Amino acid sequence: MYYFIAILVIGLIIFLLNKKLKSDSSSLSNVKRTTIEKIKNTGTVIELDANNCEVVKNDTILKHGYYQSSSAYGLKFLKRAKYRVEDRYQVQSLLICRYVNSKGIKNKFVKQVNMDSTLLRVKINMQKKINIYVNNMDSDDYYIDLDFLYS
Repeated sequence: MYYFIAILVIGLIIFLLNKKLKSDSSSLSNVKRTTIEKIKNTGTVIELDANNCEVVKNDTILKHGYYQSSSAYGLKFLKRAKYRVEDRYQVQSLLICRYVNSKGIKNKFVKQVNMDSTLLRVKINMQKKINIYVNNMDSDDYYIDLDFLYS
């Protein structure tokens, strides 16, 4: 009888922790999405020719403690963690776009992309234009629209 109550209590604790983690993650995503939308709606749009962008291999990094979701639920969950923690290699590339405005001022926009440099070069070369949204108050605050990479 006590085992049953203990399992229920542990299950409830795990459920509540999981719900809290999901809500924290969701709120961070909402803040990021809101910030991007604000820059897109109020900032200046620079339509840059894709030839003005270069891709630089930024090496492979080892991410420690990477959480990978598994499908373990119920009693199976008690045997092993819901999230498997492991080290994982991640390939990164830098996208560097250069722009000279009408006053002759040079700007450089840099974005780190978690994609192989060869694949990124191919996808960038297939694009004719890349949109960069720049905050009117702070030119260091910008968003490079790379939605085409994931479609």
